[in-house]
Amino acid sequence: MYKTYTKVLISGNKDYVRGFLEGFLAGRNLKSDIFFGEDLNLSVQETKSIIAHLVDLEEERSFVVMEALAFGIVEEEIDKGHIKPAFEIIKTEPFKEAQFDFSIHTFSQDTGQEIKDLINQYSSKIDITPTSPIIEKVLPEGKGIEAYAPLHDYELLYRGHAKGLPGEILNFALKLNRYEVVTLENWKFTNHDQD
Repeated sequence: MYKTYTKVLISGNKDYVRGFLEGFLAGRNLKSDIFFGEDLNLSVQETKSIIAHLVDLEEERSFVVMEALAFGIVEEEIDKGHIKPAFEIIKTEPFKEAQFDFSIHTFSQDTGQEIKDLINQYSSKIDITPTSPIIEKVLPEGKGIEAYAPLHDYELLYRGHAKGLPGEILNFALKLNRYEVVTLENWKFTNHDQD
């Protein structure tokens, strides 16, 4: 049986939301996956105006992704009035599978190797597919002149798509997004019962 996860849109200060939810889970001794949108490049698509954003006239919104069972406990405590957090739950969306696109562009051979190792580590757990030819160049003659010319001794350009069960795909995305040379985008969440 697949674990169901819940994507939650929350209105409130991101740091407060993170501290509250992590503290709640720890205080209840709940061992549950929890992921925060800013760690996964999972942004809220809003139509707020630039001026409203600049003067902070609208509330701060963010996504949190949790195992559905743990989120149910949090939601129940809020509904019963046992806890009164300084944030509002706007929308919830249960899902059993997630997917995203990613791109990698690095001139560091060490970083390139680390990322390739990470992809290989997860390729048996989730579906990872290149969406364009992988370009990996090693040019020894470029070593040492990078500061003076647009020639590098190494370059990796990789665009791909990852799809899988929430626990694995979210952990993969979290580890991948720790590299500044990686971009995550086009997140999609599906519930098999709705397909």
